[in-house]
Parts: sequence; structure tokens; C-alpha cells
Amino acid sequence: GVVNFPVADNFKIRFGVDKNERDGHLNNVANIGAEALGNTDYTALRLSVVWDITDDLENYTIFNVVDSESKGYTSRLFTCNDNADPSVNTFYALTGPACAQQLERQEAMGQRGWYDLVSTIATPITTIQEKRVINTTTWNLSDTVTLKNILAYSHLETENGSDIFGTQFTETAAGLTALGGIFPAPLPGADPRREFAVGVSVPSPDIPVTSQVGWIEEIQLQGISFDGRLIWQGGAYYESSKPDGFSGNTSAGLISCDLTTIESADPNDYNCFDITNGTLGSVLDQEYKTEFLNKAIYAQASYDLLQTLSITAGLRYTWDETRGFGIKRRHTFTGENRNPDPIVSISTPEQESNAPTGMIEVSYQPINDVMVYGKYIRGYRQGSVNLAADPGLDSHDYETVDTYEIGLKSRFGGWFPGRFNIAVFDNELTDMQLQYGYISATAGPTTTVANAGEAEIKGFEIEAMVQLYEGLTVNLSYSELDTKLVEAANIDPQKVNDAVTAASGDPFSGFIASQTATPIADKGDELPFAAEQAWVATLNYQLPIPAEWGVLSASMTYVHTGEQRAAASSASPFAILPSYDLINYNASWLSIMGSDFDLSVFATNVRDEEYLTYISGTYNTLSFESVQVGLPKMVGARLRYNFGN
Repeated sequence: GVVNFPVADNFKIRFGVDKNERDGHLNNVANIGAEALGNTDYTALRLSVVWDITDDLENYTIFNVVDSESKGYTSRLFTCNDNADPSVNTFYALTGPACAQQLERQEAMGQRGWYDLVSTIATPITTIQEKRVINTTTWNLSDTVTLKNILAYSHLETENGSDIFGTQFTETAAGLTALGGIFPAPLPGADPRREFAVGVSVPSPDIPVTSQVGWIEEIQLQGISFDGRLIWQGGAYYESSKPDGFSGNTSAGLISCDLTTIESADPNDYNCFDITNGTLGSVLDQEYKTEFLNKAIYAQASYDLLQTLSITAGLRYTWDETRGFGIKRRHTFTGENRNPDPIVSISTPEQESNAPTGMIEVSYQPINDVMVYGKYIRGYRQGSVNLAADPGLDSHDYETVDTYEIGLKSRFGGWFPGRFNIAVFDNELTDMQLQYGYISATAGPTTTVANAGEAEIKGFEIEAMVQLYEGLTVNLSYSELDTKLVEAANIDPQKVNDAVTAASGDPFSGFIASQTATPIADKGDELPFAAEQAWVATLNYQLPIPAEWGVLSASMTYVHTGEQRAAASSASPFAILPSYDLINYNASWLSIMGSDFDLSVFATNVRDEEYLTYISGTYNTLSFESVQVGLPKMVGARLRYNFGN
């Protein structure tokens, strides 16, 4: 709902509210916590105030509040690695037989449907609470010069509790408790409430996952000179983001626990068993604080050399600082007995980076309605810290990209009017930031970021629209990408070994971490989540009905997403996500029979295509693979009433 209040000619208020609820489409067959995951439940409020102080001075303020609380998403156990060679699959004895038992158990119960999965978190939750205020003051100093000031405040708080891999490796599983035949199976005193938690995050009873306050100040000077031939602007940018307290979570990794007890604030309540006697397994409490400081100055101008030829150039220099403070408390167990004193590790990573960026573009109009252009852009992404990783692996440097692009934009008339745009580009990335995962005694299964050597992204994009006849239009967008990781991420196994050994005090833990360090892409691989081909085609028809009846239209959209890499070639034989095709329908009737009512009816993924959006890439390290699935077919309708003038 949206309403406008013109309080006075120079003072106007607009208020809007958006409330959205949708049931989850993921069926939790564990009978623990929520029955369904993947739901939507949020409320968003927006208040806008415009005050024309004078004819040349305007103040515009926006207040946003978002409150979202859902059950979140969980991966679905997909397949097991039955290679029992410990030299290849370090964790096979702990996960391999238990994985097979889970899949057999679900199949016997008829619970291996596409949307059936396991979540053993008592309180699965994903919350986002955000408050934002943006104030923009615009002062027209003259007919050709404008001063603009932007001041913004934001506060973000999140919570999360999720079963990361969707496993339920019960402690009574023979392969788990027997550890490959070393112990009796099942282990004496095995507790059926406990499961071997590979990676589980539960909400902390005391602190959120994120709690951050941000301030932004930006001042701009804009102008037009030389009878409109020169359009220019310059400014300065300042952003500060600081925590308003600790943030973090509690997780169980490589240990058997009754997960319902992990949500307790008292470690004495934990019901766990560690067959490695604290060498690898633990319940981990993580508390973090991260500060960001970003500053920049910039200028950009466009100049018409001729009526048909123009040049645009811009330059920006950015300074970035990131500082982190992290505390990890590992609650370890000797068998079923919790060791009284947690193992505490503290990390204080810092990262500073600065770099110039900019662009230059030349555009030319050889004829009316046709423009060709060429441009070069230097881009930059700041370095940062990774508090979930071990000291020595908890920071990464900045990356840069050089983009070269040529293109054409056009409109045409005739019998079949429309438009046609094409862009051909070549992106060359240096020190690209790529994620990799490893298993650490201090942090369990965790991830960090390393700088790759080089990567390339080449391709082209086409966007076209044609009106076949009055009321019938076709829209098409198509992209083709050729991506390659030219140099692999700088993951030195010895560096990982040394870092984890130093943090844990255990050489065996360092060895495990170095053996399990897995990048998201290997040298020569395509870049992750960059589909080689993707296209969207929409056919829209506006029915020829009398104007007093309203406006009636129908459309069909076909979406194709090509194969995408989701993990490194060395990590999994399932590293490539298959391509998929979706068909969506939409019909709308505006001003129904001349009334103030609008109606729209829609159907998405009408063929109920079953497709994957993510794969864990843990086949060769943890001896199993988990996936996340896309949305099923959904059908719905919206009714809107327009009131006032």
C-alpha cells in the first residue's frame, strides 16, 4: 500500500508498506524444527519527505525499515563418495557409511523427492532487520551549477541458524561410531539423539550474526558549461561502518552432538561425543567485530567534440581500511566428557588498500537513432579480512579489473519498429578474490578468500525488441561468456598447514587443513557461476479491447541458463551445474471495465523444472555432496485498488 500526502505546495509526504508471506517449498523430513524451509515473511516500510525550502533549495529524506524472519535455506544431501581409500578421502570413515545410511533411510521412507531434505536445527532461522535514513540536499547555485549533499545512516542486524549440508549422520551409524573398524559398532553408550555434525550453525542466545552501524557522507558539485557541450561533476565520499557490539554464532563441527542442546547458553548443557578426543571436533563459539573505513575523491565529465561525437572521462581514487577482532572459544570433549576450559584463540587482522580507478568512453552517432561507442574501465575491489579463518589466512589483498568494451545502440522504425543493442567486452582481472574452503581444528569446516593470479572474462551481450504488429512485441536478451582462471588462487598447502598448526597447537590439525584446502576453481577452470550462455525471450500481447474496458495484456517469458561451474574440477565430479530452462506466464487487466481495480495473474516455472542453484563441492574432502535446488512451479494473483486522484 502507498499513499501520498501533499501537506503543502512545498512539503510532500509519501508512505508505503510492503508485507509479503509465502510458505516454504523445501520439505524437512527430519521431524525436527520447521516442517518447511525456504519461506518468505517480511515487512518493509518506507517514508519519503520532500521539502522545497526555496525555489533553488530542496531537501529529500527517505526512511526505510525492513523486518524479515524466515526459516532460511538448507542444502539437500545429494550423493555419497564410496571410495574408501583414506589417502584420498580423509573423512570417509566418519561420513561415508553414515551418508549411505541416510540416503537409504530416506528412500525407504519415500523421502527422496526433489524438495525433500533434512534439517536437524531446532530453531532454523534467518532474520534481517535493517533501518536506513538517506537525506539529500540539492542546491541550485545557478542555472548551470548544482551542489548536492548526501548523508545516510544505516543499521543492520541479522541472525542465522542452519544445517549447512543437510546431513543427519546419526551416532549409531556403524561407519561413524566404529571409525572404520577401530572401535566396536555401534559404540557402547551411543546416543541416538546425537549426530555427527559436519557443519551446523545455530543461533547464539546472546549475540546476532551481524550487528553493524554505517554512516555515509558524500558531497557533489555538478554543472553544465560551454552552452551545454560540457557536463561535469566532482565530489568526495566518506563511509564508516562499525559494530555496535559483538556478532557471531555457535557451530558444531566434526563432532557428534544432540544439536538441540547446542542452542543453550550454558556449555554444561551440551550433549556431545568426540571420537577424536578434541583433536578435530568441537563446539565453537565465535565473536567478531569488524570496522570498515572507505574514502574517495572523484571527477567525471562528458564533452561534445561535435554534434555527433562525444567523449567521457572519469577518475576516482579510493582509500580503504578494514580491521577485525575475533575471539573463538572451542569447547572440546574427551569422549562424552567436556573438557572444563575452552581453547581460546584471538585474531586481529588488518588490511589496507588504495588504488586509482577510472574510465574513458568515446561515442559517435553516424546517423539518427544509431550510436556506436568504445570504452575502457579500470575497476577495483578492496582487500578485506576473514575472521572465520585462522590467523595467517584471515586477510586478502585488493583485486583490479581492466574492461575493454565496444558496442552499438540503435532504434529503428518501418513495418517492424524496435531497437537493437550489442556490446562486446574483454575483462582482465588481476589478483582476483576467490573463495576456498578447508577443515580447521580451530574453526571446523570454514572458508576464506585468497587472491588468484589472473582471470579472463570475454563475451558479448545482445538486447533487442521488435513490434511485430500493433499490440504484439518480442523482447530478447542474449549473453555468451568465455571465462577462465588463468592462474590459480595462491593456496600454499604449507602455509595452510603452518597457520592451523600455530593456531591449534596440533601438527595433525595443520596436516588435515592443508590436505582439505579446496579452491572454488582450479587453474584452467571456468569462473564460478558464470553461465556460458544465457538468454531471456518475452512475447507480450496487448489485446485490442475498447479503452473504456481498460488495458488487457498477456505475456510469456522463456529463460535459459547454461551450465555453470560451482566448484573446482579437483573438488567434485559434480562441479558443473546443469543448464535449465524456465517458462513463466503473466496476464494483467488494468482499470477493469473503467474501475480503479487492477488484476494480474501469474505462473512461474510452469513446467515445474527441477534445477540446481548450488553444489557444496565436498565430494573429495568430506565424502559426500550437497546441493541447493531452485523454486518449483508457483501460481498466484494480485489485486490492486487505486484510490485518490
